[in-house]
Amino acid sequence: SAKININTADETRLRNLFMYAGIPDDEITVLLDSILDWKDEDDEHHLSGAESDYYEDLSDPYKAKNGPFTVPEELALVKGMKPEYFKDGGEVKSLLPLITTFGGNLLNINTVSTEVMQLLGLDDSEIEAIMKQRTKEAGGWRSIPQQYSSKGLNAMASQNFRIEVVARTNNSNLGMKIVAVLNKQPALE
Repeated sequence: SAKININTADETRLRNLFMYAGIPDDEITVLLDSILDWKDEDDEHHLSGAESDYYEDLSDPYKAKNGPFTVPEELALVKGMKPEYFKDGGEVKSLLPLITTFGGNLLNINTVSTEVMQLLGLDDSEIEAIMKQRTKEAGGWRSIPQQYSSKGLNAMASQNFRIEVVARTNNSNLGMKIVAVLNKQPALE
């Protein structure tokens, strides 16, 4: 609930995501149409999109999923997506810290990142006010002022948690990174 869910985001939110990341305007339409084609169940093309017939003609052919994304990295398979959109550098910010395939369309005001708040259109003073309320002393947000709820922010208990563990051996650059996503289920009564 702290990132943009690429499965539930509408076209406007996805467009804002790509604009925030610095993806050129002329490439965004192809991405949006191709994402919609990837997720929908049919083989009908959006105007600038791609279905299985496009992907099957590639040098390493595959089919369009015609279903929701399983992991954010799956976005790399979509027509128009470039490797540089997944790493920081140059004019483009990495999409990976901004997107998820878990949760719904509402974002938790108590966990959403500064970057996601910026792409939602919050200004610096609004972001600062949100961050001040997140302190241990303030205890976080329990109800949301209208100006924030209209941007898709909500005060809710997060159910999905991403955990990253990095381990390195002493005196070595060798290491291992393990990433897990946990889904907290409500207790049965």
